[in-house]
Amino acid sequence: MRGWLLDTNVVAALINPQGAPSVKRWAEG
Repeated sequence: MRGWLLDTNVVAALINPQGAPSVKRWAEG
């Protein structure tokens, strides 16, 4: 479930990077 949420967030970030700040922080570590 958690991995699925991360994948969904990554896809959302790829579509609209500025629309998913949480993913950007996660990607930065």
